[in-house]
This record gives sequence, C-alpha cells and structure tokens, in this order.
Amino acid sequence: MALIALLRRLYAYKIGKIYSYLALQPTTSKGVA
Repeated sequence: MALIALLRRLYAYKIGKIYSYLALQPTTSKGVA
C-alpha cells in the first residue's frame, strides 16, 4: 500500500509540473485544450 501511495504522489507531482508548464504558455495550453 505504501508503494501505491508513493506512486500516486509522484504521479500528482508530475501532472502538477506539466500543468504549471502549460499554464505558462497560453498558446500551447490552447492547442492542447
């Protein structure tokens, strides 16, 4: 169970990083959305 929690945290961290990166580029976020 600890491993799953760790993977979830890592996944959320990656998603947050990608989301913030796209948020800094309006044109890219528009193309993705």
